[in-house]
Amino acid sequence: MTLLSARDAHAPQATLLQEHPASGLARDIDLVTGTWSAALAVDPGDPYFFDHPLDHLPGMALVSGLLDLLRATGAGLPERAGSRMALRLALPSFCELDAPVHLEATRLPPDASGSPGTRKVVVRARQRDRAVCEGEAAFAPSAPVPAGTAAGADHPDQRDGTLVHRHRAENVLVSGMIPDGPTRTVRVRRPEEGHPLAAGPGEPARAEVLIDAARQFGTMICHVEHSVPDDVRLVLLSIEADLPGGVLGDLYLRWTWRPPVRGRSRMEIDVVAGDPAAEACGGVGLDYYAASPAVYRRLRGAGGPA
Repeated sequence: MTLLSARDAHAPQATLLQEHPASGLARDIDLVTGTWSAALAVDPGDPYFFDHPLDHLPGMALVSGLLDLLRATGAGLPERAGSRMALRLALPSFCELDAPVHLEATRLPPDASGSPGTRKVVVRARQRDRAVCEGEAAFAPSAPVPAGTAAGADHPDQRDGTLVHRHRAENVLVSGMIPDGPTRTVRVRRPEEGHPLAAGPGEPARAEVLIDAARQFGTMICHVEHSVPDDVRLVLLSIEADLPGGVLGDLYLRWTWRPPVRGRSRMEIDVVAGDPAAEACGGVGLDYYAASPAVYRRLRGAGGPA
């Protein structure tokens, strides 16, 4: 359980913590002048974040830590039924392994949130006074998404993590890909009990699962559909996610074929609930750069994007 300072542990927040428990990545939470702050707590031996050898802290650890801070403080609840989260995050720098990471979340006043009922929170992860992840999360009321009933062909089980750059089978969050004309679809595999991103019984999948499943799907697309060589590193530059809360049924990711482009690339992935042929209920956009081994070495030397 995340530790809160005494001045933040008021009754409404305690209720939020019980209904939407945080995973413990945000530690030593404090509130000063309208900004919640915390230390990112990631074990270098964590079997999910460090599934394979890395020379930097993975971007998903920063994303997960910021979402954990939102949950733990009640500043935003990504999985709450009847609402949806619009998340925009930039990853301007690599996050190194040898220095602490400081998380921040600042809730904007209602008159800065746009439409009625919308809550906006500015989020940031800093290392050595440099932003390594920053952006904004907006939470707005939304009609519940019907669970639906899965139809059509079964999605093949994808246990080999090679195409999604995972070593451990339990960290592969997508099924095999099914082509249908110009579209490609995968089923989101929810982590089982004991996994760092597992949801409790009867709870919707955590937002991080959908975001990382989309990232894995994008990696698979690059290798299978765009013929990107196996030794190329896909450097994540930014994330945009529009995710409904409270979805308990099956979830799918769908991509419409687009040719590859040189340099910075953009991939738009639909989130679909219930039936893989249904209308999209959300989406994840990924900006990334495909770096050859030589280019990646130059990026790391220059301290470039994460």
